[in-house]
Amino acid sequence: MTETIEFRGIEFEVEFDYQPFEPAERGPEAQYPGCPESVEAVYSMKHKETDFYECIYEGNEDEIDELIWDKIHSY
Repeated sequence: MTETIEFRGIEFEVEFDYQPFEPAERGPEAQYPGCPESVEAVYSMKHKETDFYECIYEGNEDEIDELIWDKIHSY
């Protein structure tokens, strides 16, 4: 999945894996426990076609992940 976020005044196109919430199966033959919503494995953070992932994401993971969550939940 790709979203555009603003991080410290600069827009970045962020590529990541998104797992939506899936409810658990119910009933006597239920086998799937469900899964929570999650953002996993941020792959890139591009600004003007240059990938800044290695120099920006590491060390700022929590702040950037929160910006991604805010963007996903704004729909």
